[in-house]
Order: sequence, then C-alpha cells, then structure tokens
Amino acid sequence: MLFANLLAVLLLAGVFCYMGYYWSVLQPRRGTVDWVEIRERESRVLTFQRRRYPLERRDRLPILLITALYALSAFFALGDTTAPAARGAFDFSDGQTYTLRIQEETIYPVKIWYYPMLGTGGYQLEVSKDGQTWSTLWSIPQDGQDEPTYYWADAQGYAPKYALDQAYNRLFKWTELAPTNPQFARYLRITGHGERDVLQLGKLIFLDQEGQPISFTCTLADGSPAPEGLAQVFAVDETVPEHFSWRNSTYYDEIYHARTALEHIEGFRPYEWTHPPLGKIIIGLGIRLFGMTPFGWRFMGTLFGVLMVPLLYLFLKNLFGKTPIAVCGSLLFTSEFMHLTQTRIATIDTYGVFFILLSYYFFYRWLTAPATPDRKGRVHQGYLPLALSGITWGVGCACKWTVIYAGAGLALLYLIHMVQRLRAWDRSEGAAKPWGWLGATLGVSVVCFVLLPLVIYTLSYIPFAQVEGVTDYSLGRCLAGFGENFPVLVRKLLHSEDSGAFRKDSLTGVMLNDQWRILDYHTGVHNPHNYASRWYQWLVDLRPILYYLQNLPGGLTERFSSFNNPVLSWAGLLALLTCAARCFRRLWAKLALLWGVGIGCAGVCWLVGRVRSGDFDPSLSDQELGQRLVVLALCLVFYLVAATLIALQTEGRRSGLDVFLTVGFFAQFLPWVFINRITFAYHYFPSTLFLVLALCRTFDDLWESKRGSRWPVYALTGTSVALYVMFYPALTGLTMWSWYSSKVLKFLPSWPY
Repeated sequence: MLFANLLAVLLLAGVFCYMGYYWSVLQPRRGTVDWVEIRERESRVLTFQRRRYPLERRDRLPILLITALYALSAFFALGDTTAPAARGAFDFSDGQTYTLRIQEETIYPVKIWYYPMLGTGGYQLEVSKDGQTWSTLWSIPQDGQDEPTYYWADAQGYAPKYALDQAYNRLFKWTELAPTNPQFARYLRITGHGERDVLQLGKLIFLDQEGQPISFTCTLADGSPAPEGLAQVFAVDETVPEHFSWRNSTYYDEIYHARTALEHIEGFRPYEWTHPPLGKIIIGLGIRLFGMTPFGWRFMGTLFGVLMVPLLYLFLKNLFGKTPIAVCGSLLFTSEFMHLTQTRIATIDTYGVFFILLSYYFFYRWLTAPATPDRKGRVHQGYLPLALSGITWGVGCACKWTVIYAGAGLALLYLIHMVQRLRAWDRSEGAAKPWGWLGATLGVSVVCFVLLPLVIYTLSYIPFAQVEGVTDYSLGRCLAGFGENFPVLVRKLLHSEDSGAFRKDSLTGVMLNDQWRILDYHTGVHNPHNYASRWYQWLVDLRPILYYLQNLPGGLTERFSSFNNPVLSWAGLLALLTCAARCFRRLWAKLALLWGVGIGCAGVCWLVGRVRSGDFDPSLSDQELGQRLVVLALCLVFYLVAATLIALQTEGRRSGLDVFLTVGFFAQFLPWVFINRITFAYHYFPSTLFLVLALCRTFDDLWESKRGSRWPVYALTGTSVALYVMFYPALTGLTMWSWYSSKVLKFLPSWPY
C-alpha cells in the first residue's frame, strides 16, 4: 500500500505542476507587451459567439482509431453470450407440483445450483430414493450471515417450505446452496409458489462430491414425458458455467434494470419504476439482438459509451479547431475510469450522459451561430441546432431524471444568450425590429424544449400503460387523462389531505401516477450503504462505489469499482475552477463567485447533513461532531486559499466559453449539494464531461500561447492513458493478483482495493 500511496503523491504533485505551469503561462511576462496580445484575443463584451471548426480530412484516422481502440477495451469480456434465459424457462406460477423420476442410477447431490428468471416467490424442492419417503429442503437463518443454512428434513405434516428462494435480488444470477446433510435421490418433486403472475426457473443443477454437475434425463413419475421445458431446467448444457461471476450473472443494479427491460419485452408488469422507462427500453434492444444474456443486457450501454467518443471528438474540434487537442481530449475521456465501468453495467446512467453530451453539443452550435440578423431580421442559422438540443434533452429526460439538471444549465445559457443578442441588435434607422426573430426563437424553444420532450416522455410509458390495460392512445384521450390527473399530482405535491387517486385508464394518467411514485421514492432513500458517498467526496475521488468483489483461491481476486481517473478528477477540478474564475473580468467578481460557491456548499453540507445517518447527525457524540466540523472548516480554508490563488492568476480574463463550461458543470453538480437522500459516486458521471472540456480549455491556452510548451499536454494525457491501462483489470473485473490490487492500485485508504 505504501507504493500505491507514493504513486498517488507523485501524481498529485504532477497535477499541481501542470496547473502551476499553465497559470504561469497565462500571466504576461514582466517588461513585455504580452498583456496587449492577451487583451486583443479577448472581447470586452461577454459573448458566446465563436468560430465553429468543422472536421477535416486529417481527423478521420484519429477519430476512427481512438473509437476502435476504446470499443475493443469496452467490449472485451463484457459478459457471456449464452445463458439459461436464452434457452427459455419453465413457468411454475400455477403452483402445480411436478414429480420426476431420474432415468439413470440414483444420484447423490451435495450442492445445488439454480438460475431464477422472471417473477419472485420460491420453490419447495423434495427428493426421494424410493418414491415413497420424501425429504424436503429446509432453511434456517443464521445470525450475522447473509445466507441461511440449508438441510433436508421430513416435512410430513408441516406447511409447505419454499426454501429455494427466488427473491428480487437473485434473478438472472447463479446461486449455490449446500445442504448440510446430502441425500440420495432417484425421484424429484418441485412445487412453485409465485407472488405475481409469472415464476420462471431457468436451471436447477445438482453437483456431486467432486463439484461436477450431474447430468441425467428424467420423466414424470408415471413414465410419461416431462412437460416441455421442464426437463431442460435440469439439463447440463453449455449454459451451465464452471463457476459463478459477473460474467454469467447480474450484479448491482442490473438485478433491477435488466429484468425490467425483459419485462417490457414480454409484456409483464415492470418491477423497476423508480426511473423513467426509456433507458430500460434501450437496454431491451440489446436483449432482442443477443438474447437475455449478460452480453445482451450490457450491449446497448457499452455501445452508447463507444458512441460518446466520436461525439466528444466532434465537440472538441468544434470548440477549439485543433486536431491534437481533440485527440488528447478524446484520450482523456476514453481513459476515464467511470466512463468505462458505468457503460459496461446494464443501468441507465449511460443513456442520460450520452444525451446530455448530445444536447450540449447542439446547444453550443446554436449559441455560436451568427449573433446579428440581417437588415430584414432574418436569421438563417440556429433553429435546427436549437431544436435538436431540445429534442435530445427530452429523450435524455425520459431515461433518467438527472438529465433535467442539464435543462437548468441550458436555460441559464439560453437566457444569457438571448439578452446578448437583443443588446447586439442593429438599432439603426431602417433596421428590422427584433420581435419577429424573438417570437420565432421562443416558439421553437417552447415546442422543442417543452412540448416535444413532454410527448417523448409520455410515450416512453406505453409499456406501463399496456400492462394497465390502456388501449386508447389517441390525442384526445391523452389530453383528457392529463386534465383528470394533473390536479391530483399538484394536490399530492402540496400534501393536501384530500388529494384523490390517479386514474390509470389513460397513457397520461399512468405517466403522472408514476411521477408521484418516483418522487416519493427518491425523497425517502436514506438507508445506509457501505459504499455511499457525498458530493464533496466525488470532487477529489475519495469514495468509489464497489460493484463486485470475489476473492479466489491462490491469492487471486476479481473486483471492480466506479470512480474517476485521478488525472481527470484532480486536474479537471482545478481547470474547472479556473474556467469559473474567468466568467468575470474583475477580481472582486471572481472572488465573490468562487468564495460564494465554497462557503455556500459548506453551509449546505452542514445543514443537509443534520439528518438521520447524515454527516452531522445530531445524535452523534459532541466529540465526533466537533471533529467533523473541524475537518469541514479545514477543507473550506484550503479551498478558499486555492480559489484566491486561481482568481489572482486569471485576473482581467473573461470568456463566454468559460461561462458555457462552468454553467454546464455546476448545473449537473450543484443539485446534489442540496439533496439529502443517499448518493453514490456514479451521480458525478455527467459532471465529468465538463471536466474533460475544462482540461481541454487549458490545452488550448497552452497551444495558443507563444511561450507555452505543448509537452505538458502530452504528458498529462499520457499519464491518464497509463493509469487506464494500469487500472483496467480493476475496472472490468478481470482476474488479478490480490497483492496488485492492495499494493499497487490502492492509492487512497478509502479505495476498495
């Protein structure tokens, strides 16, 4: 661990050296006229108008090469392409008992593997040597252990015991249990008990004393063929793995999203309703292509992660017009740890981040369109990017609510930009009035940022409505349903005692009902979690979330976490604060912004933390509360000193691009400061987009400076890529030596390595 700590210290020193060099380049040299060049390159009027650089022929090779290399690393060992679910399953929801006779000799199973599929409930499993005397599988909870103890016992005279559990967190993953008293078996009897209208079992495999699956054929007890699919449940085939891992089973929140994607396909009532449906519908596209396999349910997320790479390259080229910066920025993004880990798991965060990036790209295209209309008031550019920005933002909102935060940033940029354009309007005699342009722009905005997103969001609830029996999707019925149910939502939001109930007989009624359920759920998520983290921990990469851990014999381990590449986390944060300081020209304004953000966040941190299980829970001892307040105060002092130095280094500089990047970052980040529900590192994922753009802003300044060297840019990018290679096994779950995890990768004590 000492070696890893040394690496972390060296890396942090390198980050400060890079930023220190960058800040020194920003300053005009004494006794020179550098300040003249700086002032000439910057407009005194805050404006977003910039040249938009197109892709060039020389961009083809790097964009294809970077995308291909990242795709190779992202899709490598993504998951098994076979699974019991791909072969079908047997439904035990009718509660019928099936008695089977093994055709071969009597077996002696010491372990049981099973693979549950859709539906929750359990199975009563019984074995017999002669078909007369039966032993039933029982379980008894054990103190301090997650799993109960299993054993065979005579259950005659007792109520059914459904010990073979099919709980929500076991679906589409292999589970092993080992009864303490193995029994000989020639006959099997299984009875299902479902909690809903489906209870599917994919595999039920018995293992011998050597740990090998026992292969046998079976019929019903009377010798007739077993029902179609039932014999397949006990068949040992290529879908039975050698051992269990993330490669052949769901992990973390895949237990919710992957199964819900399949439920949308099969037409069952969706289990996961705490987020809008579109993300799960997109996951379902991969399942339709590759079956209900780990590769299938993870495919679309990984594909969207790959598609972000050329999109970001295009964005960077539009911003800065330099192929080397677009290459370095794309490499920073492709070597970002969280980008890889989050896009390889079948959850919905990837789609939200993708559409945030896409909406900001189109919005930037609109912001940088020519700002002054011609004398007839015609504006020939800007409406299409504005419309596409609103539509893609709406699609993102239908994937996850966190995309709504991006809407706040876009709205603020929109307001600033509209004021700028009106102030720059030609008011000379005979010039056209701005009202026509203003009305058209506002009209496009309302349609594409309000109406169309609302339509897209509502349409995403069609799978929910189908389950509720809705058949009329006409515009009239949807509007009527909205009118009937929107007042109910308002009354519930106002906590009215007589709020009424939602009517789920229309698409809009189903949608509005779920909005209340989502809000009510997320405001109540406060249960402690071992790998939960707060926003101030995200900023410095302090608390990753561990998704998977399995220690193997021989000093080996498989584990992976979601957190940021330290290069991007640490250098990106300093670059972002530099951009924030350059939102204003005067020193007092820079200090007011940076100090205000720091002091405000610290104050909110204390206020929000004064809840149950919060960082400043009043039930804590006075000593512990005092210690935490001291740490908070020290962090605030360190931040204020750093913010002051940054403000001094950027004195006299202001740029619309910096406003764009700063607003984009804080729109995604600041809401989490005020949220007191349990949070995790992956909630920082959307903000990392703007860390990349902010770092590339520093790259561009070094490129433009006549006295700045480009080698620090290459060194920082190369370090990021090297760390990606170094941490790759711990980001993807590949088998590695335990000593490598604990002694090389554990940069900080809080990292789960």
